[in-house]
Amino acid sequence: MVLHSRYATSPCDRRRSASEAGGPGAPGSDTPARYRSKSATASSGVVEAVTGFIQRTYPLALLRWIGKLVVVALFVLYAVLSSWGVSRLEESFQLESVIPPESYYTKHHQVKTSLSS
Repeated sequence: MVLHSRYATSPCDRRRSASEAGGPGAPGSDTPARYRSKSATASSGVVEAVTGFIQRTYPLALLRWIGKLVVVALFVLYAVLSSWGVSRLEESFQLESVIPPESYYTKHHQVKTSLSS
């Protein structure tokens, strides 16, 4: 049985604190600049902003009854539109409209239809 303290840090918190403390790959660390990822340092602010927005917004929206109602309504709308779209499917694929006229299949199809009629 594993006991967890509610004050214990997660692996993500440990990684974040290591990079804030100048861990490997962090600016100011002993890692040479040529081995550091330029895109990771430039986009980390954007990623953290989006992650923070998602962590703040989704739980607040989805745990309220209005959020749950919106999710159920969107699912019902999706199911109704999908059912309507499936009911409108037809079995009328004309291969001649897809095959170019200079293809060998066009000549084969013309011979086949002339023999069958």
